Formats: sequence, structure tokens, C-alpha cells
Amino acid sequence: IVNLLRFFEPLLIALNVLLLAVVVLVPFPAALIGNAHFAQAAVLPFIGLFIVVNILCVALIVRANNVDAWRWMLPLGTFYWLIFSYLGGVAVLVFAFILALWFPFASMMVVLVGTIVGPVTSAIWYRRYGEIDA
Repeated sequence: IVNLLRFFEPLLIALNVLLLAVVVLVPFPAALIGNAHFAQAAVLPFIGLFIVVNILCVALIVRANNVDAWRWMLPLGTFYWLIFSYLGGVAVLVFAFILALWFPFASMMVVLVGTIVGPVTSAIWYRRYGEIDA
């Protein structure tokens, strides 16, 4: 996302730094998953961290669009495609997080299916509506 911007303003920088700070934490819950397969104490931080990453990506995209920081005019359809792709991921992850409270293994299967189905449906949606400009 950042390499598509033509300038930075303070809030964009803060969101980017916060996103990078959260991404740095990814190895820790991933190691928990590796050591305690499908344990609730491992699955919840793993899914929770990716919820935060997706929300920060949405915030970064929305802020860049609001201050017109893109290198070129971002078509409205592309903007909605980006937002709904990330928000769809958030919805799947929130569902998996809630499911992990009772069934950690099933929640990881939801995350797995979401990582496969999400990009496919996103690509189909983009091919159909992504180039709409208003």
C-alpha cells in the first residue's frame, strides 16, 4: 500500500508505523501455534493479531483516500474492492475468534478456508466491479 502513495502526512505515518509494529509481533503467536497445535491459548492471539492487522490496513487505505495521497486517481470500484476485501477478512477472523473460544481446531479450519476462498472471491468481485469509476 505504502509504495502507491505520492506523499505522507502525520496520520498516515502513524498508521503505517503502528501497522509495522503489529506485523513485527506475528512470529510470536505463530510460534505458539507451532508449539501447542490448536490450543485455545495459541489460537486466540494468532487470530486476534490478524484482526488488528486487517483493521489497520483498512484505516491506512481509508486515510490515504481521504487525503488524496495516492500516486494516481484511485477508481471508486477499486477503493471499495480494497475496503470490502479487508473487511471480509475481518468478518471471517472475528467469526473464527469467537468459534475459537469453544472449538480452536474448527476456528483454524475457518481461517484456512478463509485464506483460500477470500482471495478467489475478491478477484472475482474485482473483475466484475473493480474498474468502476465515479
